[in-house]
Amino acid sequence: MSFQKELSMFGRCGLAVAFLAVGFVVSSAGAALVTDDFNRANSDTVGTMSDGIHQWYELEGNPSFVRIENNQLVTAYDGTLGEGGAAVNNFTLDNGIVQVTLVGFLGTTTTRFATVSYRGATLDDAIKMNGPSGYHLRVFVDWSGDLDAGLYWGTTLLRGANIGTARPDGLDIQIAFDGDTHIVSIGGVEVINFTETTAGRTGAGYIGLGSSWRGMTWDDFSVSSIPEPATALLVATGALFLRGRRNRIAL
Repeated sequence: MSFQKELSMFGRCGLAVAFLAVGFVVSSAGAALVTDDFNRANSDTVGTMSDGIHQWYELEGNPSFVRIENNQLVTAYDGTLGEGGAAVNNFTLDNGIVQVTLVGFLGTTTTRFATVSYRGATLDDAIKMNGPSGYHLRVFVDWSGDLDAGLYWGTTLLRGANIGTARPDGLDIQIAFDGDTHIVSIGGVEVINFTETTAGRTGAGYIGLGSSWRGMTWDDFSVSSIPEPATALLVATGALFLRGRRNRIAL
């Protein structure tokens, strides 16, 4: 192979490594910190997660409103509180990746909110869609029938997105948050990329799932660490080295 070809290959690999290193946080999670597949007997108490370590805290006006049903988590409509849900007890995180499947809305969908919250100052802040101290991703159908997503701090909208007109069933949600950077992907597509400009919002907090004015069903919940940049770069470089080696052999 000529020097020019070697140099060209090195340049392409360098650009690819840089690209992969930047995109690694969203595409791949680090070590699993919390996991729950909800595969257990029906119960009015959500209880211990499938990882056998962590417990759920429940916010509900009736003992049966937040429950395990058909191997899924149900956060049901609460006429007393207006909203309810569950948060990971005795666990806080500053930077990480939250993943969960919103299986579906129970009943009519219009203006009913499913909420994934993180960095909540209290357990209740990690459940309530208007929790004053915490980030909240709301997924809902507006009056026009469009499916929308909005990232909030408390009641303040930070960034919104229209994500389609289909009924919101079986949505894979991923939120990656690292310092002031927040990236939301739904169905494998990035829909929100937001950089926080207000100081004091990067501390560790609680993580939870909630619903407002209508029940939701959830599945396959996990919280993971963000891979170290050096690890991401090493993985990307190794993959490109092997690819370059195969190309060199082929030549």
